[in-house]
Amino acid sequence: MQVRLTHYQRNGASDGTDMSDMNSSSNLEEKTYNFYGGFEKSFNEKLSLSMSLAGEYYRLADYTDWSVYPTMQLSYVPSAAHIFQLSFSSDKTYPDYWDIQNSVSYLNGYSKVLGNPQLRPSTDYIADLTYVLKSKYMFSLYYTHIKNLFGQLAYQSPDELVMIYQSVNYDYQRNYGISAIIPFTIGSFWNSRITLDGSYFRHMCRDYHGIGFDNSVWRGVAMMNNTFTLSSKPSISLELNAMYVSPSIQGNYDLSSIWKVDAGLKWIFANRNAEFRLTGNDLFNTATPNATVNDRGQRFEIIQHADSRYVSLSFTYRFGGFKSKERKKVDTSRFGY
Repeated sequence: MQVRLTHYQRNGASDGTDMSDMNSSSNLEEKTYNFYGGFEKSFNEKLSLSMSLAGEYYRLADYTDWSVYPTMQLSYVPSAAHIFQLSFSSDKTYPDYWDIQNSVSYLNGYSKVLGNPQLRPSTDYIADLTYVLKSKYMFSLYYTHIKNLFGQLAYQSPDELVMIYQSVNYDYQRNYGISAIIPFTIGSFWNSRITLDGSYFRHMCRDYHGIGFDNSVWRGVAMMNNTFTLSSKPSISLELNAMYVSPSIQGNYDLSSIWKVDAGLKWIFANRNAEFRLTGNDLFNTATPNATVNDRGQRFEIIQHADSRYVSLSFTYRFGGFKSKERKKVDTSRFGY
């Protein structure tokens, strides 16, 4: 695949001030070539192996890179009640097209967003050992290493009174932990699933405006998804979900803890062809973290006032057992949508 990115930005002021020295332009060409191969092997009824190998040639301007991405999954099923899976995967994630442009966007008189033509794709490596008990309970040990992880960070300029936002590559993100998924039911009224996760995060970036960071934290996540059957005829159910995430990190940011509560009411009728659904998301508007930085002259706090609460009401009716067909969608993720 080949993509050509052309950008030109012209700046001006309403009072006629000459700002031509702030104009910018860039012309970048991105090329990718891929190949793939793999196989599957069953040694017996209990043990099976699947492996694949993907390769890529990537070029952006003067930067070129040859990469290989192996994947592997080994499954062992000693009995119907016990399943063990060992997996390893690797992949690449690309930055948005806008982030790699040589551009400047002014948010206000005191902050601006800079593009970064030196931004590189990140490479993800994930290893996971999973145990499934009685086809219900799931326990996992996992390890993740992301080379060149990229993300937007804020930086107070030492030369002017301005906050600079720019996407940069870290050296890596490292994460390992343990998780458990425990479902349970109480009669025909209450169906619930509890998810618990504890992990260690480390973000390393040696080259960051002369004050490289090495930030780490232990993070815990707890979620509980509940479905209450209020009536079987007619079919009416209530969904109530809750989540808590302990303080975490993002680059050199220290993130506050967050929690969230969602609720929904579903009514199915007309021979299960009609569905009425009322949904409330983040009812208390508590799912957006705040960020703080206090490190070697960089001292600021980012308090986000975005309201993630919403209530939606939908009605669906299926004629003659209609099932929607899956259609291939154009990938617009790298355009920043």
